[in-house]
Amino acid sequence: MWRQASKYRHAVPTPGKPEASFTDLTLSDLSGSGVGISEASHGIAASTAWIALPVGSRGDSFGVLPLDRPGRAADVMVTLPSAHGGQALTDLAFSPFDSNELCTSAADGTVRLWRVTDNGPDAPSVGLVTELLGACGGSGKPVEVVRYNPTAKGILAAAGGFGSVAIFDVSTADGAGVFAPSMRLAHKDATSVNALSWDYAGSRLATTSTGTGTGGQLNVIDPRTAGSFESTNCHMGPGKQMVEWLGTHIAGGHGLLTTGRGRQRESEIALWDARSLGGPLTRQVLDSSGGRGAVLPLFDPDTGMLLLAGKGDQMTRWYELVDRQNDWFSWAGAPSLAQEPQRSATLVPKAAMNVMTGEVVRMLRVTSKGMSHGAIVPLSFTVPRKSYADFHEDIFPETRGQTPGGSAAQWLAGADTSAVPLVSLDPARRAQAAPTSDGTVAAADAAEATAPTSPASAGAAGPAAVSTSQEVAPAQEEAEEEAEACYSPTAAAAAAAVRFSRPAGLRFTAGRVMTEASVATYTHMRDVAIRLTGETDALFSSEDFLAFPLSRPGGQVAVLPTQANGAINGRQAEVLSSLLNKADVLDMAFDPASPSTLVCACEDATIRVWHIPTGGLPSPAEAEKIEPAFILRGHHHRVSLVRFSDSVRGLLASASPEGDGSPSVRLWDVVTGTPVTGPNGKPLIITGFKDAIFDVAFSSDGLRLAVTSRDKVLRVFDARTGALLNEGPLFDGVRGSRVFWLRDTGYLVAIGSDRASNRQLRVYDSANLSKHVASQTLDCSPSVLVPHLDQDTGCLFLASRGDAAIHILEVLPTAPFVQYHSRFDVPDAAPLNGFSFHRKAACRVRDLEIARCYRLARPVTSLAQTHQFAVIDQLSFTVPRSRPEFFQDDLFPATRDRSKPIWSSIGAWLAHRGPAPAPAVVDLCPAGMVRLSVAPPVVQAKPKYFSRAVAQESETERSGRVLNDMFANIRAALEDDPTKLSAASQGARQEDTNVVSDSEWDD
Repeated sequence: MWRQASKYRHAVPTPGKPEASFTDLTLSDLSGSGVGISEASHGIAASTAWIALPVGSRGDSFGVLPLDRPGRAADVMVTLPSAHGGQALTDLAFSPFDSNELCTSAADGTVRLWRVTDNGPDAPSVGLVTELLGACGGSGKPVEVVRYNPTAKGILAAAGGFGSVAIFDVSTADGAGVFAPSMRLAHKDATSVNALSWDYAGSRLATTSTGTGTGGQLNVIDPRTAGSFESTNCHMGPGKQMVEWLGTHIAGGHGLLTTGRGRQRESEIALWDARSLGGPLTRQVLDSSGGRGAVLPLFDPDTGMLLLAGKGDQMTRWYELVDRQNDWFSWAGAPSLAQEPQRSATLVPKAAMNVMTGEVVRMLRVTSKGMSHGAIVPLSFTVPRKSYADFHEDIFPETRGQTPGGSAAQWLAGADTSAVPLVSLDPARRAQAAPTSDGTVAAADAAEATAPTSPASAGAAGPAAVSTSQEVAPAQEEAEEEAEACYSPTAAAAAAAVRFSRPAGLRFTAGRVMTEASVATYTHMRDVAIRLTGETDALFSSEDFLAFPLSRPGGQVAVLPTQANGAINGRQAEVLSSLLNKADVLDMAFDPASPSTLVCACEDATIRVWHIPTGGLPSPAEAEKIEPAFILRGHHHRVSLVRFSDSVRGLLASASPEGDGSPSVRLWDVVTGTPVTGPNGKPLIITGFKDAIFDVAFSSDGLRLAVTSRDKVLRVFDARTGALLNEGPLFDGVRGSRVFWLRDTGYLVAIGSDRASNRQLRVYDSANLSKHVASQTLDCSPSVLVPHLDQDTGCLFLASRGDAAIHILEVLPTAPFVQYHSRFDVPDAAPLNGFSFHRKAACRVRDLEIARCYRLARPVTSLAQTHQFAVIDQLSFTVPRSRPEFFQDDLFPATRDRSKPIWSSIGAWLAHRGPAPAPAVVDLCPAGMVRLSVAPPVVQAKPKYFSRAVAQESETERSGRVLNDMFANIRAALEDDPTKLSAASQGARQEDTNVVSDSEWDD
């Protein structure tokens, strides 16, 4: 029988690594002995922002953790002790329409509503909203399960050991009073309702119950229709029975799945049609051991994937369900085994999936080696694809968003609330959700929204401009809380995307060590300093010179010309000429508008400005006589870093811890050797930092200044007044961090690490720093990553000292914001001491070179020894193209001329009002090359064998044809009869038509 090709049969279940898990949890007792979570409960709940689960040895407390901040749970979790007055918790559930609304139930029959508040880098806070009484009908018996209606906002069902289901309207819960149930659904002859599930339309309930007889009952109820109650025996063995509606996949939306035990205690599942409960559609035995606890059915209605997680087991089974008679379970995947028995499990909402890695389903399972060593371990199901650079719409159908199909009042009045609006999971099309006045969430297409003030211009007119940009912050914050991975860009970001070119093929970027004789290299250099702070680049370059610190006393800095090459005799120290700073050098920088101007940040609280002679330094003896052009004094402690602005000639920012606990940033004019003065006529000093400053970056227009510091805060200042414009939380780790601006888009990119030393990259909107809009974890290392961004293409290069690899990513001003492309491992495996990139104008565009850098390294001579001499060579990074004879103008747009700043003096910069003028640009197209954009189109060679039927066939037909051809070829091989080969294979034997179009390679 022909079976339709499955989209998800090749999905790979991948348990999360330790750094992606939540660890060191103290878990409550799940034994089902009456103390702790109900056996029929999932035992954990997740929204698009939070995770909630019972914690503590007594089972009367619960904890809430941020979904996107794995690690040691105690660092990010808030715990509510004795949440129900000392009574054991039995179940938890988040509202599908409000990620911050949490419901809990307890053994005394009480149900409480809570609201979670995001506190940024600190643990969240949880406050009690109201208590719902009457769920147990005054019996005092436990409420074992609570479930929100999936279509009507504010409808909540609760069931348990009192033999009925209570339905509440919690849409107006405001803490003013105690709510009573709107209706109660009694179960005849039932002593306990074990589980319940709403159907996809939100109109019917399915429950399992036990009574005085043998086995369990499956019940289907329409709460709003009197007398609508059907039941049947489902599983005849002991223990709890679970039930789950199967979306619209089985029996036209009437399909149900139950799990339980048979008469011989074997674990089994049964499939039912709710319209006819005379018998199951199918019944299957999972195992004969019966397991240790209930089998939790977890179903994803978008993909049809069913996960079965047995409590106390280490195995998670998964299937793909289809609506096909006698073939309901289309595909059964290989079970996933956990290292420890799983105590509870739940699915993460679809909006939180990492769709750009092919993740279609994510399950959270709670495991433990004991009550004090618990962990939440994600299990991600990803569909393998050749590339994840583009969104794969075929495996990510539109899903229900957070806009309800109706209100609680409408549902209670009998209205149909099944029309829940669908949203796309494509990050580029993700509709932005904004809360309305009545608390519901209205979906609005970002493309149709009124364009707010661009974050790129937020600092142009001072603080007032920033407040205008922040008017759109509530909508943006709501979207971020719904799903960080599916962040929806504002209209300003959409405008930035138009300005920002995204060339094709960056994921194929390749690196190599340049060995040409014409390329400047230096070898056999002695006394190169390698013990530097993680915040400094260690190697600095301009168009004319290279500079790096030496390990000799007196703060010596070696300066070499970039146009020369050769070996330096390391045995003669006088051969390497240097500048003498008389104090240890902590950081350096070349003036982008003056290639011969070098500034050195020194340990003695000074900044020395050097003008290097044309042609380089003279002999070592003569070089010692050179004096700095200026010595800038003003800091009270060591100067830890210096940064130039590309937009203002001679504008320099410096940072110092100051030694008195008040770190500061000062601005200088290196043309005149004087400090920049603020509006009050005094030297401009930026303060307000609680700990040491890690990095400083000027915006592309020179009007704003971004600063990262050890106090884990990212701040943006007005560079001309020192006024604080915005601030927000940074990384949790205490190691160094770096920051830079994403051209003129208003976005910031920060690089740092979390508490577990996982190195991360985050993208922030400078108009709203309360939360990052995208994040990418790279690896685990204590070293600080040094970034270089090609502002023309968005290609980002990351490396750290001591590594022999360079990470290559792409950073964009629109979702998904970050794309990890590749990693370049240096062939000689020499540890990197520093690297510095050329200007774009120096790249060989004819060779498709998008970036080139100098590398300072120490060659490895053996597995246990690193060479005592240092070398400087060059690395080249190119992007392959199918038509290299043309100038690739998408890869090499007109680039900014760094030698021509926007303002020729600091006085003009201070006096300017309004947006910054456009910077000068340089056309990189060599003379005589034809631009690709105007090149003649490629004439595609037509294959010799072409079938119109094949060209017009659907994906399903193509999959079937491929399978039939494969079986025909197998039969021909077994019978050794070439005449039985498929038509496609016979044609391939006659002529190989391996035609690859340019578009397939360039994309």
